[in-house]
Amino acid sequence: MSDPEKYWIKRMERKKAGFDILDAKPNPAHFAITEMQKLDLIREIITQNTDGLHQKANSSRVIELHGSAIHCVCIECGKRYPAREAEETFAKTSMAPKCPKCNKILKPDVVFFGEKLDSLNLELATQSVTNCKSILVVGTTASVYPASIFPRIAKRAGAQLLEVNEGPTELTDNLADLTLLGNCAEILPNLVSCLKEV
Repeated sequence: MSDPEKYWIKRMERKKAGFDILDAKPNPAHFAITEMQKLDLIREIITQNTDGLHQKANSSRVIELHGSAIHCVCIECGKRYPAREAEETFAKTSMAPKCPKCNKILKPDVVFFGEKLDSLNLELATQSVTNCKSILVVGTTASVYPASIFPRIAKRAGAQLLEVNEGPTELTDNLADLTLLGNCAEILPNLVSCLKEV
């Protein structure tokens, strides 16, 4: 708030350096999760990521705990705009983009440090894991709060926990009913192939 241009300068510098979250592409793991949704094996997807890759892979019912970097939001009226438009505005004017509706500053629609998570998303995620029969935990350390509580809530409610991760986590020896270690982008497509044969 004290220096919004500084944020946009850093964002554009990262973009020029090759880190453009808006151009990120889903990997085979994202598409495998979408396929599992189509097979009615996954209901909701709860993610801490803000990259929108689940949606780019055509998943539905995605609960984004930390928001979406694909959009910007007005700090005053809450109207959302495509982040690409905000970037283009900054590139032309070198000024922080403002809301066309109320002329207040736009920020990425993500949870910054010190901000609260969206209470509706937290409630939806909690309901989802409380009522599930199984939970698939993918590509996470399982240690960042509040997302780290969801596998624990699911287990307390009687769900089976399948973990697919690069390496062991806090869940591996304590809560997971089955852990598959390795590259998620390789394991999940193979898992989908096996499930289709069943």
